[in-house]
Amino acid sequence: MKAINDFLARVGFDPSDAPRYLVLLRRGAFIGVILYWCLSSDPRYNLHLNLISFLAAIVWCYLDGAFDRGRWLSAIVEGITLHLIAVATSNLLILALGNPLETPR
Repeated sequence: MKAINDFLARVGFDPSDAPRYLVLLRRGAFIGVILYWCLSSDPRYNLHLNLISFLAAIVWCYLDGAFDRGRWLSAIVEGITLHLIAVATSNLLILALGNPLETPR
């Protein structure tokens, strides 16, 4: 375990930040599940849904960020990361559970 911690310290990862990363992953998974549930067959609706979830992620990070609070620049960076995790989670749910928009044949 010491070798792993030494390697992580060399690449710039502080083990004391692990709970913050887990908070970010949990929040991204939460938004991803909501994106999966709200899918539509209309591409414009899905684009608006992604825009709204991106803006919500930025505001959430500004008000209660995992790494910093009350600073717009760090909220934007964290919000982009949060939104990318959410989209990846939504895509993984589509792969695992199938596309909810497809009709069975």
